[in-house]
Amino acid sequence: MTKGDRVETEIAGETVRGTVLRITNGIAKVAVDGGKCMARGLATKFRPTDVPAPRDPQTPADRWAVEGYRAIRGHGDSPTFHAWVTLDGKRVLEAMNDGHGGCNEYRGDPDVRRRLFDDAKAWAEALCPGALTFEQADTWVDWYANQRPYGVLAQAMLEEWKASMAAMHEHRAAAEARSDS
Repeated sequence: MTKGDRVETEIAGETVRGTVLRITNGIAKVAVDGGKCMARGLATKFRPTDVPAPRDPQTPADRWAVEGYRAIRGHGDSPTFHAWVTLDGKRVLEAMNDGHGGCNEYRGDPDVRRRLFDDAKAWAEALCPGALTFEQADTWVDWYANQRPYGVLAQAMLEEWKASMAAMHEHRAAAEARSDS
């Protein structure tokens, strides 16, 4: 068993599948499908599986990828990173965020940048209509670099985002109704 292998094990009487992240001193760390948790234990407790990892439906964003994503120590809660965005395996845009607030910066051909934005918008709408109304490319880069490697489906991430935004709006409306009375 090596990094990247698909494995399964039994946890509380249920078969759990995931992808091996690393094995150190006979202990395996596995990203469980869906990315919500990690399984850790003796490597001998995991067995190979032919069941592939769950996949999102196809979208125009499937031709794009993120390479060389490097989180940079910044300040505050804003993401600070540098990466390359590829199209069909070729580096076409430089992506970065300096952590001072605001959206990501994408350097490269303006037509390619517009295509990324259009494909990211189509990606979000195809997987979860109405989930994102702005910064779809920024969300796609973050998901691709920070959640996708752990088995988090984009569709699940977008649905969770949409639900959290709805809950936040409901909470705000309730607070405003209380303050009006």
